[in-house]
Amino acid sequence: MTELFINGVSVVLPKDFSVQVKRENSFVTKNGEYTYDITLPLTNLINAELYKNINRLNNLQRLETKRSAVLVADNRVYCNGTEVITGWSESTVSIQVASGNSELNYFIGSDLLISSLDMKTTVPEWGDMEHITKTYPDIDYCLAPVVNRTAGYCINRWAYGKPTLEDTYALQADDSYWFPQPFLCAFVKEVMRAIGYDLQINQIEDTIFKSLFICHVEETCKWNELLPGWTVKDFFEEIEKMFNAVFVVDNRNRTARLMIKPSYYAGSKSVHVLQVEDIYEAEIEESEEDVNEMASANVRYEMPDSTYYRMRCLPDDFSKKVKRDVIPESFEAGETDLMARIQKWFSDSGHQKKDVIYTDIANDKEFIYRGRSLNEGWSDFDPINEFKPLERENADSDVELGMVPVELAFFDLNCYVGNDKYRPTKVMIPVIDSSGNKVDESGESITDVLEQIENWTLTESESQGNLYLAFYIGLVMYEPLTSGRYGFPLPFTDTYTWTQSYKYWPTNDKGATLALKALNKLFYDGQYDIDFDKAIKIQTHDPNVYDTRSVFEIRNKRYICKDMEFTLDISGRKGAWTGTFYPIRISDTEADARWILTDGKWRDGGVWLDNGRWLDD
Repeated sequence: MTELFINGVSVVLPKDFSVQVKRENSFVTKNGEYTYDITLPLTNLINAELYKNINRLNNLQRLETKRSAVLVADNRVYCNGTEVITGWSESTVSIQVASGNSELNYFIGSDLLISSLDMKTTVPEWGDMEHITKTYPDIDYCLAPVVNRTAGYCINRWAYGKPTLEDTYALQADDSYWFPQPFLCAFVKEVMRAIGYDLQINQIEDTIFKSLFICHVEETCKWNELLPGWTVKDFFEEIEKMFNAVFVVDNRNRTARLMIKPSYYAGSKSVHVLQVEDIYEAEIEESEEDVNEMASANVRYEMPDSTYYRMRCLPDDFSKKVKRDVIPESFEAGETDLMARIQKWFSDSGHQKKDVIYTDIANDKEFIYRGRSLNEGWSDFDPINEFKPLERENADSDVELGMVPVELAFFDLNCYVGNDKYRPTKVMIPVIDSSGNKVDESGESITDVLEQIENWTLTESESQGNLYLAFYIGLVMYEPLTSGRYGFPLPFTDTYTWTQSYKYWPTNDKGATLALKALNKLFYDGQYDIDFDKAIKIQTHDPNVYDTRSVFEIRNKRYICKDMEFTLDISGRKGAWTGTFYPIRISDTEADARWILTDGKWRDGGVWLDNGRWLDD
């Protein structure tokens, strides 16, 4: 028997009811479960009331949208999600049921702006030390300093102060512009909450990239105003691209997970498909390049065109023409201070060539000799091309990342002795040009009507600005003052930065960098061994409704699922169901939490077998 519940009401199905149900694996297609069109009669009281007589021309009742929908057949749930009304006539209404990632896609559509969501507001206290001494996940936002270059001032400006000259400097708040800089993972979680899901697992949080925050100069404490012009769809797609991840939605519990593809099947349950009556090869559109694109594509940041960003990522034509040389790995191999090692290299007059880029074989960093004049600082070299493209041999495609490292520049940091400003010092912090989207809706700034009309331009709709990222890991021992080292709330984008004395200074010892080589190592490499060229189609009478994200055993071979398709009629499931699968080579340990031998002892990974014994017994 088949039943359909809309908002808990069992609708009346027609006697000739028939529907196709498709369940797809979001790892492959980014979709979830959904039905094709279901046609319901409006000639009975139950359906007519449920749909508020939608077919009547004089109907003034407002029909609730995005209602819950559960499709059940033979006491098994085939689709548990949201109703989507696709049309109606004088006597019928057509709907679809979208569940899992298909529901998520329906909710966010293509034009749902983040600015339209009901998101939280966080108002920082002036000089709140907790939001610079801690980091995510202990706090959701930081108060890292960011310069609004257009306005010419610093948001979240900190200073050093001391009562008298003999005392030691300590951090203190400065100026009056204080706005939250949300951590990227916290922002993803808040967007998910705003559209109705609890993000319970985010595998990015298991890496140093959990410390990324969104750098902005929007003067607001409302999170939905921090990314003007960004849609939820664009934001989620950039997250999935940059971290080679996929959102996985569970409608029953209204929860979601953000899974990194190379660990998507870790600990997945293996299921045995029974009563398989036919297997044959399938020709399908998806390919390995579609699913594992980030492991086979050339990847680069979609950076603004400026001198700063051209230095951080050399233009392709320039990079191919410039002279190059290498710093051998054996050069000063015992020197642990990178700055000292590179400085020694350029102290040799034979290496003081301003037309050559030197690549350090030990760490793949690139440097140029710039020379120096008296009192110009300690260093006579510059790093270059830190965020160079990730290029692969025989790349199948090119991918651009829309979330980019923020620009860093020196900005004056005030120092106080008592209430008096002492000499300022310089720190390397983010600088951003404001969006310029703010409009004087009140018209108070209009003082000359004729002049305003002559220079008036139509107000454009909210346009998408750049999304800039930086790391924040708490106070960093930094040397902005010649009198000593002090902890400073230092945002950074790479493993090294500059001090005012032009020392090449380490930012962290955790490997935190937005260099694409680091992203490749953590998120792109290590894809599953899946043969996308040998897809199979099966027909089976197995009575179970399986999770498409399982690892499937079909006639003693392992597969992952692309999709399953069922036909339901008024009596229940009709005939065999079909599925498309790809062969996968995956270990017992990864596919199931089975017993393995480690350190001379059998371990079950936290899950016991039915008989508590090893499989071969």
